[in-house]
Amino acid sequence: MKENERTRRKPLPHVGMRMIKTAVAVFLCLVVYMLRRHRGMPIHATIAAVICMQPYMEGSRTFAVNRIIATVIGAVYGLGALLITERIPKSGELFEYLLIAMGVILVLHTTVWIDKAAAASLASAVFLIITVSYASTGDPFEQVYHRVIDTLIGIGAAVFVNGFHLPKEYHREKLFLVRLENLIPDESSEIPASIQIGMNRLIEDGAKVAVVTWRTPAFLVEKLKDMKIQLPMVVMDGAALYDIQENRYIEKVAIPREQAQLLIDSLRRRGQNYIVTTIVEDSLFLYYERFDNPMEEKNYEKMHKSPYRNYVQGDYHREDAIVYVRVMETCEKVERLEKELSKEPFIRNFRMEKRELPEYEGYTMLYFYDIRASRAGMEEKLRRYVKAKELVHTGTEEELLEPQSEEAKPENVIRCIRRLYEPVRFWKKRRQKGESHVSDTDRRG
Repeated sequence: MKENERTRRKPLPHVGMRMIKTAVAVFLCLVVYMLRRHRGMPIHATIAAVICMQPYMEGSRTFAVNRIIATVIGAVYGLGALLITERIPKSGELFEYLLIAMGVILVLHTTVWIDKAAAASLASAVFLIITVSYASTGDPFEQVYHRVIDTLIGIGAAVFVNGFHLPKEYHREKLFLVRLENLIPDESSEIPASIQIGMNRLIEDGAKVAVVTWRTPAFLVEKLKDMKIQLPMVVMDGAALYDIQENRYIEKVAIPREQAQLLIDSLRRRGQNYIVTTIVEDSLFLYYERFDNPMEEKNYEKMHKSPYRNYVQGDYHREDAIVYVRVMETCEKVERLEKELSKEPFIRNFRMEKRELPEYEGYTMLYFYDIRASRAGMEEKLRRYVKAKELVHTGTEEELLEPQSEEAKPENVIRCIRRLYEPVRFWKKRRQKGESHVSDTDRRG
């Protein structure tokens, strides 16, 4: 019941805004129709406006160009077909239909010839509307003229409304860090399309947005494939900085070989299974000896299919850069292991992190990172790498949003970034007139 209630919630702000923009574009088309003294057919203008209202401004422009090309091609061939059919006697109806069918072939061939295959179906639709609907409705030149003008009106209204926004001040000097856990709760979930659109529009508007997670790049590449993330990402809980565009690791904090061997020897003496995760020439390798419990096997079966992970049974190579060692056991065994290892002298060179995932109920993952590896340190390296002046955390306990609250939901994270990245200018002027204002970040700090 709770799940159903979630699906009935109001749409995200950017989705609702798109609905409003579509309605405004349709209204403008009808107003122009009225100003033109009801000449033409407003249905074509309104349909063109609705179709051209794409989620992204870039998409609207691309679709608008294709729509214009399709309209011109369809109109030119449609006009030619009407002029020919005017001279065909009524008894030649079958020949007229054959002419229309041949015209479709010419339209499709033309779009392919000029390398605009994306406009093929639209051009064919325009051609058929003109030749079939307008065949007996008056002067061909006038009908085709109005058809073209109506479409251009709809396209123009859509592009204008989609590109219109209130005066804003863009803070491109800020780097917004988003925790992956605030976008996707578990391994089996996918990021909703509406969230992807919202994040992509922010990036399209020039916002510096980066993802921070304890997971590996392999997981990110699979889950973020439809998002336009351009900046490097802090991965493996601060042990590495990964450039998803170049498919390479910019930075990594590896465990020294001597310390890694001390840890592995200690685990072996206790009969404890483990996985060693290494980076070799920008590729991820996971070395294992065996699987001692069903959850390890379940994790392996789910993860090894990815082309971005390389599982190897056997010992790791000495020259490999070890980024972390992982143990997966029952909660009780992990608690006991953690207490035992905390007494070992070498453990001061490691940072231990425990994670319990819902898909592995009753089991805990214990990660061992080098003591120098931290999210804060890698985030600072990322800030310098992208030449940002300020770091802004979203959806974390350190900054703006508490993760356990309703505010940490994906839609609110996006809303938070938009509010801080592109505030409307007149709000800022109003605050400067005398209102004392403390930013959310300052309030937390």
